[in-house]
Amino acid sequence: MKNKFSILVFLFLSFCWISCGGNKEELSMEERYTVDTIYQNNINKLRERADALCISVKDSLYHVAVDSIQAEYMHELELMLAKRISE
Repeated sequence: MKNKFSILVFLFLSFCWISCGGNKEELSMEERYTVDTIYQNNINKLRERADALCISVKDSLYHVAVDSIQAEYMHELELMLAKRISE
């Protein structure tokens, strides 16, 4: 049992050591430009999508809030009318 545990620990540490080795190669200017262009194109698409989702959520929350306030006011009016009728 202890031997299996030792092997698992050794394998785990080996994988961690191998995976932590960074890539020491520098990107060329052309590669940097390409990566930056891809990033900018994708971030703009994501920003548009996030803005659209934000607007739709904001609109739906606004309608829910208005409906809730209206329901509360209607309930208060009904209570006041019921109180006035019973007097």
